[in-house]
Amino acid sequence: MHDWNTDGRGNVKAATVIAWKTAGTENCDVLLRIEFSVEPDLANVSALQFRLTTQQSKDVVVACTN
Repeated sequence: MHDWNTDGRGNVKAATVIAWKTAGTENCDVLLRIEFSVEPDLANVSALQFRLTTQQSKDVVVACTN
């Protein structure tokens, strides 16, 4: 596992989340699309898309309910 990305002053680099979408697959995997911008004016938006397996999804639920 990697550490957080930081700037020269040690602050965590983070982009502003503009929107997100979720969907499920036939085998209960979870799809997640996160749209974000690294610019303060939010002019240019990028997106990353992820798939969580059924087990990973269950792990998230457990972590959020403890």
